Amino acid sequence: MRLMSPIASADQITSAQLLSLLQANFDRTLDGRYAIGQGVVMSAFLHPLASLTDGELRAAIRQVAALADNFGGTLSSGDLQFTGGKEGLNALITKGDSFFSESKFKESSKIFEEAISKFPNQPIPYFARGHALFAAAEFRKASQSLQKGLDLYPEWPNSGINLESFFKNKDLFENRLRQLESQVLAVPNDASLLFLQAYVQHFSGQTQKSRASFERLRDLDSGKKYASLFLPN
Repeated sequence: MRLMSPIASADQITSAQLLSLLQANFDRTLDGRYAIGQGVVMSAFLHPLASLTDGELRAAIRQVAALADNFGGTLSSGDLQFTGGKEGLNALITKGDSFFSESKFKESSKIFEEAISKFPNQPIPYFARGHALFAAAEFRKASQSLQKGLDLYPEWPNSGINLESFFKNKDLFENRLRQLESQVLAVPNDASLLFLQAYVQHFSGQTQKSRASFERLRDLDSGKKYASLFLPN
């Protein structure tokens, strides 16, 4: 991962500087935008050369995320178009993320569902809703939402996000994953649950487990499509 440094302190940084920093660390606009909304971009800056502390950077990111005009002008892309104003996609993503960070997962999923209803052709809300539903232990709904996101943006498996980092309570993440894995053991040919298990393993650095899960998913007729997006050709 590339890193620009040093940058200004939180009270001096401009939106253009932070957006340039994001662009230097994410190969695709979509990845950078999602990282802003979910706060996972934090990990890119926890580096000795970065001058912002963890808390300062979070505040700076949230400030920039509220600047819809900068999103539209500086990070314009055919992949996503963020709309300004109170009801814009970036505002809804930020609001949903705020609920998520407070472990209010059902409330978070409802905000992302609202974003889906207003921006049905944008992949970000589907992924974000799927993550919130996984956290709320609504596994089948989570799987469905994530798959819809993949239908819109099949390059997502290469985005490099760390799903575990979204959770302030790491024990909760581990408990949810164990709960999901137990359900998969009970119904091993359930493509919906198996997909979600493989997805969570993939985005939490469990490479070997994820590959094994996706290979099993590929053997199921209803799982081939999504397994192929994550497995090497």
